Formats: sequence, structure tokens, C-alpha cells
Amino acid sequence: MPVGGVVDIVTTPGQGIAAIDQYASTVIAKSNEYGLSPGDYSAAQTLGAPNVFVYGDNRNAWTISSQNSGTHFLTLGFATPVFADGVTVRETLSNGFVTQIDVVDMNDVLHTVWTGVDASLPGTIADFRINFARTNFLVKGVKVYVDTNRDGGYEEIDAVSLHGLDPTQLHNFGVQTVIVGQ
Repeated sequence: MPVGGVVDIVTTPGQGIAAIDQYASTVIAKSNEYGLSPGDYSAAQTLGAPNVFVYGDNRNAWTISSQNSGTHFLTLGFATPVFADGVTVRETLSNGFVTQIDVVDMNDVLHTVWTGVDASLPGTIADFRINFARTNFLVKGVKVYVDTNRDGGYEEIDAVSLHGLDPTQLHNFGVQTVIVGQ
């Protein structure tokens, strides 16, 4: 398949699906961070599986350098590009701050997959998951927008995961990809 090609995914009835859930593996960009990468509170803290298990301020999560400073973002990369259908943001302090999520295609083009109100309540860790129609292009990254003006404290993210179909495994499950354009 050409890089960035648009595809239709055709599933053979009765076959399983090559679903994959993966955590971010690289920091592509960030608007700000409290710590210096890869240190405490830096964007690098969002890589890999969650490691914050108690709600509250934790150096193992990413946050920005100053409270109530407007909209900020974090863009993360994933090891396996997928036909995406969901994103989960693990919020560990001042929950309810996500305002928009974009996915990044193989040509570094952003596609907004969600905007709205994050209804995650503070007081407990929240895995804020959004689901959307599966993309017909490969997704290699996720950009999360954060509103830091909504609460008096710092907003913290422990991990971000991307959900979708692994194109390298589709043939094992009776799935074909048909190129329909570029």
C-alpha cells in the first residue's frame, strides 16, 4: 500500500479482527511542559503504560509550566500506524480538561476526530476514551488539546493510548485492504 493511501477495509464474515491498543512511544511536539524532558512532569512522562495509580499531583505525569495559561497541546507518536477508531487519555489531576483530539496521518496531516466537553470528574483517575468512525488512512500520532483555564490547579496526563486495526496483521484475520485513492 502506498504511504498515506486511502483504503477500504473489507472483512470476511466469521473472521476475527486485528485490533490493537497501544501506548504512545514518542513525543512529537508539545506546547509546554513543567519539567525538562525526560524529567519529572515532562511530556516524556506520558510514554508507555500508565504508572500513576493514585489521583493527585504526581511527577510521573505531564503538566504545563504554569496554571491557568490557556490552551496547550501534546502530540505523541505510536510504534505501529493503525486504522484508528479510538483514543484514551489517562487524566490524573484536575480531570475534565481535554477539549479536542486530532489524529496524525502518515503525511503529518492533522484530522480532528473529537471536540467537545470532557465530562471526566475530578477526585479519581479517569481514562477519558473517545470513539470515532474508523479512519480509512493510517494514523501514526495523536494530538491532545488541553484547557488549563477550567480549573484552579494543574492538569496532568499520565498516558495516551491509540486504538485501531493493525494493518500488518489484517491478512491473518481474513481482512483485505483495497486502495481507493491517494
